[in-house]
Amino acid sequence: MLFRAKQKYGLEVLNYIVTSNHTHLASCLIYIDMNMVRTGVVSHPSEWRWSGYNEIQNPKKRYTIFNYSRLMELLGFESLDVLKEVHGQWIEDSLKKGKLAREERWSRSIAVGSREYIENIQTKLGVKVIHCKIHETQGSFELREDQIPYTVAFGTENEKLRRINTYELGSF
Repeated sequence: MLFRAKQKYGLEVLNYIVTSNHTHLASCLIYIDMNMVRTGVVSHPSEWRWSGYNEIQNPKKRYTIFNYSRLMELLGFESLDVLKEVHGQWIEDSLKKGKLAREERWSRSIAVGSREYIENIQTKLGVKVIHCKIHETQGSFELREDQIPYTVAFGTENEKLRRINTYELGSF
């Protein structure tokens, strides 16, 4: 599906991982590659065959999903061999340092990047992101919906419901 979407819509895929509930692009390569390690499904990204890690480390000759030349340009690498070597080292460094913590900027955001990029995404998505706001974080920008705690929206109402709907163990 991703390969067909790349052909049909002219996508520039820079990394990917197939999961059951979300997708990512652009500057979070290592974070994406570490997704299945983070969840404990595998101990190394190479063990999850449905990811960009394997496509970077073992480039396909046909049906490639990645736009290698664009990825190398964005990262400042002159060859695919350099990309493979540095990418592999980034992964090994992350594993050695135990960098497995979930980072909300990648998991909660619709898009992360420069202000211009985020505004462009916001314009393209239109009403689909009407409740989303642009937030500046760690020197970049995120497009995301503000998360409101449940208690803020239902503060006093929760108190009334709590006594009515709470049972002590064994009181059934």
